[in-house]
Amino acid sequence: MKFTRLHLMVVMLAAVGALFTACKKDDGTTVKLLNPTILFNNSMSSAPSCNNASPVISKDTTVQPNTTVSFQVVFTKGTDGKSLNKIFPTVQTSGSGGFNKINQSFVCGATYSTSGTGDFLDANNKDSYTLNIVNYTVGTATKLEFKFRAEDNDGNAAERTITVTVGSGTSNVVAPQAWSGVTLTYDNSKTVTTQTGNFFFSSKTGSTMTLAQAQAAGTDMDIYYFFSASTGHSLVAGASATDAQLGTYMVSGTSGYGSHFKSTGLTKADFDSVSNQAVLTTLYNAGTFTTVNGWTGTGTRATSSDANSDVTTGKVLAFHATGNKFGLIYISAISPAAAAAGVGTVTFNMKVQK
Repeated sequence: MKFTRLHLMVVMLAAVGALFTACKKDDGTTVKLLNPTILFNNSMSSAPSCNNASPVISKDTTVQPNTTVSFQVVFTKGTDGKSLNKIFPTVQTSGSGGFNKINQSFVCGATYSTSGTGDFLDANNKDSYTLNIVNYTVGTATKLEFKFRAEDNDGNAAERTITVTVGSGTSNVVAPQAWSGVTLTYDNSKTVTTQTGNFFFSSKTGSTMTLAQAQAAGTDMDIYYFFSASTGHSLVAGASATDAQLGTYMVSGTSGYGSHFKSTGLTKADFDSVSNQAVLTTLYNAGTFTTVNGWTGTGTRATSSDANSDVTTGKVLAFHATGNKFGLIYISAISPAAAAAGVGTVTFNMKVQK
């Protein structure tokens, strides 16, 4: 048989067909890109609310003991896949044999689901989801493995892991200032101006103060205690050093006086474990503003940030103090246990940035 032009055309078409079927399976079906993709950014530039983040890690790295590290992880649905469903941020000490979810306090701008095991973040059927892990303290473990997993609504999944090796150098951690056994007293049978006890506190100096001492202390005074016969125990921020009644509140960022409080789900063990002052910023950001009954402040956040009545034994409060310092307050005791007429006291421990 002669090799004609027709044969040549058939051979060429077959070759072209083979080229265009190279992305198909053996059975002729097209390969679909279903699994999500995971990328690590090297900055938090797209997440201004996650401020004061430590160096952002985007690849395997080695750090000094007790260093804090941050991650920004971008999850995207597969080209042919469904929208994203669940995000799992986990960590394990290398060789420990099990990953556990990263503590909520290090997750900026997102909250673990309350359904099921509560170990995932709801991606809310988005095509793309950005996760920010801020100021995670690596401690002195030899090696930590951070694994991030994404699942879409069809169960297609992807995982990526970053390993942080802890070196043997000198720790660069700055320990927070700690104040212990601070007791404040307020007698609600008297007015503010006739109080005789110390119901003010300076997170800067660790001093308890009377009203006159607080007025003289100026911006060093940033917290005061109030005990109401109807609403109980509160920690409050004063509006100014010369405000005799101290019945109005600061709005965050307007000037030097006052603190801003958040409630947290932290325990005493969590409080005691804080050895790096950088973590205090993260813990404040993860807290929740709590509306205070019985107080009428001014400004858009006055009733939810400048006073906190979640003052019960065992509670941990986060605060943003004067001088742009962040801290935690552990309430070790209150008396009496509920609102009543007469004298109230609160005793607490504090950790605050220097």
